[in-house]
Amino acid sequence: MTTTAASANLRAQQDKGRKASQNREKWASVRTYISAAVILIWCLAPAYWMVVTAFREVGFTYDTTPWPTHVTLDNFITAFDTSFGNKFGQALLNSIIIGVTVTVVSLIIGVFAAYALARLNFRFKYLVLGFILGASMFPGVALSPRCSSCSPTSAGWAPTRR
Repeated sequence: MTTTAASANLRAQQDKGRKASQNREKWASVRTYISAAVILIWCLAPAYWMVVTAFREVGFTYDTTPWPTHVTLDNFITAFDTSFGNKFGQALLNSIIIGVTVTVVSLIIGVFAAYALARLNFRFKYLVLGFILGASMFPGVALSPRCSSCSPTSAGWAPTRR
């Protein structure tokens, strides 16, 4: 009788441990989803604020209400209007063309380079991979030249203000 009582007691303890483990897992999942929601709101709030501010009338730009008030499209009409000497639409189109072209060319070069690095064995392969890994740890701005003679204005690429 003591063995059956002991085994019943052991089973009760195991069930209690299983339930506690399942409860911990449930709360860990809840904490994960709450953390993800906080991070998502933190990241998307500035974009939401830009959209809300873009649709407000100019006089209400500094209004602090989080929902759209005094909604208008005049800001977009003014931005794309060429009567003020503004060429925002042309600049936007140029940026899209350059962005798509650079992305496609980079993707093509990257695919061929990745295939060669993955499939071919050559001398200094791991040195090249280490260099690529090291360069990808820094943002592009940190790798750009900082000397004054390398700037676009001193090289004659960009107009200067007088």
